Amino acid sequence: MKKVFLLSIVLIAFFACNDNTLPEPEPKPDLPIANFSFTVNSQFPPSEVQFTNSSAFSTNYNWDFGDGSTSTESNPTHTYLISGDYNVNLTASDDDGHTNIKAETITISSLPTTLFIKSLTVSALPFVNQVNQTWDLVDGPDVYVSFQQLNYVEIYQSEVINNIEETDLPVTWTWDEPYQQIANIGNNFYIVFIEYDGYNLYAGMETPSLFDFSQYGTYPETVNLTSPNGKFIFEMELVWE
Repeated sequence: MKKVFLLSIVLIAFFACNDNTLPEPEPKPDLPIANFSFTVNSQFPPSEVQFTNSSAFSTNYNWDFGDGSTSTESNPTHTYLISGDYNVNLTASDDDGHTNIKAETITISSLPTTLFIKSLTVSALPFVNQVNQTWDLVDGPDVYVSFQQLNYVEIYQSEVINNIEETDLPVTWTWDEPYQQIANIGNNFYIVFIEYDGYNLYAGMETPSLFDFSQYGTYPETVNLTSPNGKFIFEMELVWE
């Protein structure tokens, strides 16, 4: 009888401890995660930057663009007027006051002083001269490109492409690194297309001006131009330094 009584006490104690379970812990809230990317429309000022916000678990945003300007928009656009390195900070927060910060550096280059050309492609040119005569009396025109200042001082002359026919268009001149330097920024230059056949110049030349810098103030990598008479159409790939 004694052994049975002791065994009963052990069993009762075991089941009593097993019923004493702990409460489940409350789940932790998702904290803000700040993140963003950006797209720069020009490496030179004025440079417009579009910011794309990809933050998570946040409802409020505070942008510091590094130049004294701020924004609370979700996806702001900001323009940098001066070259330099700008530390951009995005602070993302939730309604409970939790915050997280993401930082990136944006570099806006100094204004370029030199212009280089990578390629020039001609897609249209006249096959008769100004008085409606054939450029070349024997076969198709032989054409080269001459970069000149307004006083007709030649800066550079390309190789000659011989006996061009309309089915040959477009034709392209290409320069590898170091690219062909054609201008200091702010100078006025012409690109001159000249028909050439040996030692004789049978016809005149077309002189589309290089650019209007006020029109291309964003320093494009590609520019399309047409001669004043509309007969020459060409495209250039550019490098600014």
